[in-house]
Amino acid sequence: AARWLVDAQRADGGWNPAPVNEYIRGCARYADDGIAAGLALRALAHYRSATATATATATRTKDITGDGEGGRP
Repeated sequence: AARWLVDAQRADGGWNPAPVNEYIRGCARYADDGIAAGLALRALAHYRSATATATATATRTKDITGDGEGGRP
């Protein structure tokens, strides 16, 4: 999903809006650049946070256990 968002990003940095449901004013469907950009950035931020956490955890685990037998490097 993150790859698709990056590939779909326009040259101006935004994304093409699509009709979305908003539970405001009777659930009207309309295209909104702000909602499209906000949802895309939110998803990419979650992806970045998750990958950073996974990388930090892997690095910490390697530092603690080492590569050698008995936890020695």
